[in-house]
Amino acid sequence: MSENDQVESMYEGYFLQENPIYRCYMDLKNIATDKELEYMAHQGNPVAKTYAGKIIFLRKSKSLQELFTFFLKNNEQVAILEGCIGSDSFLADELYKLAFREKIEIDRTKWKYQRNDSIIKAGGKTDKIVFPENNKTLWTETEIDSLLVGFEQAVLNNLSSSKTLVELLAENNFYSEIKRPYYQKLIYFEERYHSEMIEQYIDFCSK
Repeated sequence: MSENDQVESMYEGYFLQENPIYRCYMDLKNIATDKELEYMAHQGNPVAKTYAGKIIFLRKSKSLQELFTFFLKNNEQVAILEGCIGSDSFLADELYKLAFREKIEIDRTKWKYQRNDSIIKAGGKTDKIVFPENNKTLWTETEIDSLLVGFEQAVLNNLSSSKTLVELLAENNFYSEIKRPYYQKLIYFEERYHSEMIEQYIDFCSK
């Protein structure tokens, strides 16, 4: 894994061939101890750190907030390949994205159950909700919300946080219509980076 130069999704290319590095990640998820993952997340190359961080997140490890703070201070660039699309990202950005995507999935699942309950009460027929084994989460809605607050507070308390990460925070909350009570901390970053996205979110929260 440490010899690979990019983080890859399960499948790549137009013919959806399975990535060997992803298979390595799946094996790691099953056999690595928490201590081994923490070592990789702190001492590995950016690719190994990203994969280890993802597993630490999925396991709800107690070291997760500490790891995010470490990534913020050592926010190395990492190459990402999803299908046939490549992009550049950073360690802290990827961990934050993971948490926010989990929130979206939890909210979506909650909506599906509420929708089915409404249909049943109305005497209608519902669709069976099937969740693949690898999509199951250990996180509750309250827990993931609390984690995101912790992540975002760490981002905004770190005056060296990158423009990409602060814009990601602002954009995700803006399009989710979430008004954070600590949004005024974004003013410093808007003045530093002159970001339209950050300014737009500040304006949204202030109304």
